Amino acid sequence: METINNAENLFIKKPTSSFASTVITVIISSVVYLKIVRPIINYTNPNSSTSNKIKVPKGVLLFGPPGTGKTMIAKAMANEVGIPFIATGGSDFVEKYVGVGAKRAREIFAEAKKNEKAIIYIDEIDAIGKKRGSESDN
Repeated sequence: METINNAENLFIKKPTSSFASTVITVIISSVVYLKIVRPIINYTNPNSSTSNKIKVPKGVLLFGPPGTGKTMIAKAMANEVGIPFIATGGSDFVEKYVGVGAKRAREIFAEAKKNEKAIIYIDEIDAIGKKRGSESDN
């Protein structure tokens, strides 16, 4: 996988994974392709007669136990559509001081805007929303 840019804890890559090269079920890859990848491809294709009629998803939540292929599916989506894959972790947004996590989110979305289109992948997003600091902080 080629790294396009590497900011602090932010990895922007051109993924090499594809649905053909991943070991995921046909049902999962078909659903992801039909509901997410194909609408994006059709929407961005100026020659497509359906580009104005297709509803492109603004976000997708992949969930499941560790090691089930969520990251690989997201990388395959980015590769199939031909857009950068920006990866970060949910813990990058959790800071002791107010505003640091929001600043981090703005930085990530600003980086994505530089690329016009991108998939932003936040691993372990469940870390967001937990209590700041240690148990003794109130």
